[in-house]
Amino acid sequence: MEKSPKKDKEDKQKKIEEKYKKAYNKKVTAFNNSKLSASEQLEVLLIEPPFKSKDLEMKQDTFMMIVKTMSKVKSSELKDLIQTVGEDKAIDLLKYC
Repeated sequence: MEKSPKKDKEDKQKKIEEKYKKAYNKKVTAFNNSKLSASEQLEVLLIEPPFKSKDLEMKQDTFMMIVKTMSKVKSSELKDLIQTVGEDKAIDLLKYC
């Protein structure tokens, strides 16, 4: 018995959502870890942003964590961070904001 294309698409979307949920949970854990500096917290948030996720609450929570962390990061650290995560992710963040 073969799966229908619609079922395949739904399964694929579900796997993507699970992937983003796992990444999000890792971010929350890292973000709440007070041992990380503000720039390290921001780096964690930017490494795997859930921009493509359809979970609005997850997107809003991530956005709030990014905003809170941005206010603590010095501009010199921000330049280093952009080099670390890459300009594409930084541009994605600006589009997301």
